[in-house]
Amino acid sequence: MPEVHEIVANPLKTQRIVFGSGSIQRLGEHAARAGARALLVTDAGVRAVGHAGVCERVLRAAGLHVDVYDGVPENPSRADARALGAAARALRPDMVVAIGGGSAIDCAKGAVVEMSQPEGLDERQGHIELDHPAPPIFAIPTTAGTGTECQSATLLADEGSGIKRALLTPALLPRLALLDPDFTDSIPESVALAGALDAVAHGVEAAVTKARTPRSTGYALGALQLLLPHIERSLAPAAPSGSRGAMLLGAALAGMAIEQSMLGAAHACSNPLTAELGIPHGIAVGLMLPDVMRYNCHVTKCRGIYARVAREVGLADADAPDPRAAAELAKTLENLGRRATLALTEEQRVGVRSGCPRGWAKAAALQWTGTFNPRPVSEDDYVELFEGMQSRVRSGGAA
Repeated sequence: MPEVHEIVANPLKTQRIVFGSGSIQRLGEHAARAGARALLVTDAGVRAVGHAGVCERVLRAAGLHVDVYDGVPENPSRADARALGAAARALRPDMVVAIGGGSAIDCAKGAVVEMSQPEGLDERQGHIELDHPAPPIFAIPTTAGTGTECQSATLLADEGSGIKRALLTPALLPRLALLDPDFTDSIPESVALAGALDAVAHGVEAAVTKARTPRSTGYALGALQLLLPHIERSLAPAAPSGSRGAMLLGAALAGMAIEQSMLGAAHACSNPLTAELGIPHGIAVGLMLPDVMRYNCHVTKCRGIYARVAREVGLADADAPDPRAAAELAKTLENLGRRATLALTEEQRVGVRSGCPRGWAKAAALQWTGTFNPRPVSEDDYVELFEGMQSRVRSGGAA
């Protein structure tokens, strides 16, 4: 059997990461320590390919009673998390096991707040304190993307506006993040691409935010050292397990970076595109990241960090001056941006070409993530960022 690694990951030693092919077999022993009743949260797609069934069998073999909820939608709202929380409250689980992409894990986190707190999942955002203990969360990502398995946050959309709001509290950090590359071998290329672009954007943005720390910068660099060399191989048909594993671990490290440093303007820009045009989150971030990087390069410190990334992942020589090294990273992100453009449906492409940058900018300016961007972004600046992206999409992705 391939080697499985198990480590205590975060500074407070409240999370354990299990990584490796076949590591799902460790789930039962960890879950059994938390109690006897598990709520397994997933979506219909993950259940259809059999991954949720594998988790259910492992949990039952460890002696747990398992209830399954497979109604998580793409881009869940707070209303979706409240509905799941209401169902969970009646089931009285000792733990919540979430398997799927970021949607399933974030929805499960919101449901944990809804089910365990007297006030439920209210309208607060940002850092909060919980009044009552919450059941532990076990997270099993099936895509290398959000990194929410290594964050004490949930990101859920407002049901009316579509604006995504983050809620952060230590109880939302999963007790266990189980990273099994075998669960990523059946996802469509479009889903894998969206996740990969999201993970890369997390690393690039977390490295330069105003809230960055030496620790978060180290996590971001470590993430990008795994993600950028493996992204193309991981998207190929019959992608090797080693590349898929590198992407999973890289996404988790990028999640650790976000935990410390938050994100920036590329994520602020992506959410209106998802809400209005239905563009998958990772594709929307991939579209915006090249323009945001160029915008941030006007800050000397940012350009220096981008240059360090380029050198450490092998995109530039060790002695390359900052402008040249940063330009190599920009070129890589532009190539990924072209892949994002090609991944758009015709309806989405028409929506981008004919859309209103001013309207998107107004929505982006309301996003919390944009406040952490290293260079302040006004509404007019957002308009220019959207216009740059719009121009590239009109030209078929050319820079």
